[in-house]
Amino acid sequence: MQLSFLLDEKIYGRLDKMGDPLAKLDDIMNWSPFIAIIDEIRPDKTQAGNGGRPPIKSSILMKGLLIGEIYNLSDAQIEYQITDRASFTRFCGLGLGDAAPDANSFWLLREKLKDTGKYDDMFQTLLDELSKVGLEYSKCALVDATFEDAPRRRNLRKDQYEALKEHDKTGAELPLELDKEQIYALESGLPESDRTMTHKLRQTDLDARWAKKGEETHYGYKDHVAVDAPTKLIIAHEVTAANVNDGQELSEVVPEGTESVYDDAGYVGEEIDRKLKEKCPDVEHFTCARAQRNKPLTKEQKEYNRQIVAHVRARVEHVFGRMTYCMGGLFIRVIGIARAKCQITLRDFAYNLMRYSTLVKLGKATKMAV
Repeated sequence: MQLSFLLDEKIYGRLDKMGDPLAKLDDIMNWSPFIAIIDEIRPDKTQAGNGGRPPIKSSILMKGLLIGEIYNLSDAQIEYQITDRASFTRFCGLGLGDAAPDANSFWLLREKLKDTGKYDDMFQTLLDELSKVGLEYSKCALVDATFEDAPRRRNLRKDQYEALKEHDKTGAELPLELDKEQIYALESGLPESDRTMTHKLRQTDLDARWAKKGEETHYGYKDHVAVDAPTKLIIAHEVTAANVNDGQELSEVVPEGTESVYDDAGYVGEEIDRKLKEKCPDVEHFTCARAQRNKPLTKEQKEYNRQIVAHVRARVEHVFGRMTYCMGGLFIRVIGIARAKCQITLRDFAYNLMRYSTLVKLGKATKMAV
């Protein structure tokens, strides 16, 4: 025991000298409000007698999920990396000789968050806690959207795909072979080995959509975000299928009371402005001017785009840049929009945590921990 303690101290001492970002985050955070949310949705498995494996602490599971979002790891990799890496082990509050929770434990917790919608509570609680320690949000929002690629679907016939598109447009009923609930009900009485359509549909994401931007083709979802201009914290977000136009979600993602909004040429349109004004009557909407066929941008419009809009709006790209290059990339490993919303929200939550750590380092925010 004494030897293990000395070994832990030696390894952690080296990590501290090199600068462990997770240790810095742990040092400034008060995790109690978030652990309380996890405790609400986890069943109480405390046993009255002796014997049996003690329940895993909510703090360990929550921090394991955060590691997965900060570094974009699968559940199996979360288990492996906590076992393998001393910095992850310490962040979770485990000793180097302690066993990490298994991958299924992380999956089950994420499912609980998805079913209860508590992932939104975690996201909002962080913003509220930051306000309590003196971090002020401006009324200037930077709005943009990014693709979140999902596992690509290649097992639908053309007529099935056309039926999905018609369902999106008009709400028409899906054919039997695409209605998951009907299939599950029909095959529920069959032996597991004979539920062929059920097995196929379980691996088919009927909520994700294809989208093309320039030369890039994406399949999955979109994360529409509103970013606070001075702090670069995500203050609101919406998750949709990838084929939803950015401008459609502007009024949904901009918080009430916002006084100025900066965005790109994808948010141009009278209807977009009308909906935004309905929600925020006093808002000023700064959006990039867009060229049209046979109507190129004037010199004044180019100068406006560059000096007025792009100079301010560029800060929102830093958010996606950090997610892409420092947090493992913008893709998800789940099927269905319910799970996609949960995972993308947790990633935005994890980004805000890391951004808060940076703000503390820069002297622009104070610690939550006392």
